[in-house]
Amino acid sequence: MNAKALKQWMAAPAIAALFLLPGMATAEQTSSDWPDSISIGTASQGGTYLVYGTGLAGLIQDQLNVPATAQATAGPVENLALLQSGDIALAMVTMGPAHDAWQGENELAPGSKMHDLRALFPMYESPFHIMALESTGLSTASQLDGRRVGVGPEEGTPGTYFPRYFQQLELDVESRFGVVDDLAQELEAGSIDAIALAIGAPIAAFAQFEAEQPVTFFAFDAEQREQLLNDNPSLAPYTLTAGTYEALEQDLPTVSMWSFLVADKDLPDSLAYEITKLVLEDNERMRAIHASAAQSRIENWSGNSVLPFHAGAVRYLLEQGIDLPPERIPEEYND
Repeated sequence: MNAKALKQWMAAPAIAALFLLPGMATAEQTSSDWPDSISIGTASQGGTYLVYGTGLAGLIQDQLNVPATAQATAGPVENLALLQSGDIALAMVTMGPAHDAWQGENELAPGSKMHDLRALFPMYESPFHIMALESTGLSTASQLDGRRVGVGPEEGTPGTYFPRYFQQLELDVESRFGVVDDLAQELEAGSIDAIALAIGAPIAAFAQFEAEQPVTFFAFDAEQREQLLNDNPSLAPYTLTAGTYEALEQDLPTVSMWSFLVADKDLPDSLAYEITKLVLEDNERMRAIHASAAQSRIENWSGNSVLPFHAGAVRYLLEQGIDLPPERIPEEYND
């Protein structure tokens, strides 16, 4: 095992606790070259990544007999830098930061083209949506011009891309960075006017906040969506369905990015195979972790428009009859 891989297996303990699920590991699910433990880079408190990652860590430990932890981070941009340095074994990322990292444009590791990144499986789409107190009268993205808006941690997906999209739409927005739970307190105190996030919906902090305060959810208008989709190939059209939040009474058209679990190519192929299989073969169990995991299905593999899949994930996908394009199969894969 090379030095990078060894460092990865000895990653620091998680901040988040494990979420154990019932089941027993089998002898066939263990391998001598698997790490003694693994850590998963997630995001900040109050977001979907940490909930999903904590549940996934428990599932891996319970079913594959590998001690696993979910590490709270600033989100995908930091996760990719941590994966590159070998400080975590698995990273939750969205396609925008993954594309930037592949091109050598990760903000925390500028100039480093992360060509060892490999995708395992689709997690879910992250819709870009905005919450404001009903009392402010805010109900459109255009009304945020001249306002203060919380956008999550600076290295996370919303903290990276909402400021970029506001600029593309020529909206003069003062972006405020911070963990979701802290931003909710700032919103209640009136020090910011709205919170704009791109996280798997429903966002726990949003749902909790609306239980205590009348709120409004909104996104981009049709013209703005068209401009964003034309200018940003990592985005996809999306509709946040009515009822996702109690205050959302009508479907809300917006844009989204796919989230995938990714690893370094040095993750043992057999472990990558088993993790991919574990997640994609029991969606009911994944939905018990978080509602957004309803999209953690094999048919959503095509949401990865950026990275090669890991050789172990390729083996599983091909066994299931998926016709992967050549650019999604890494050079190290041997059929």
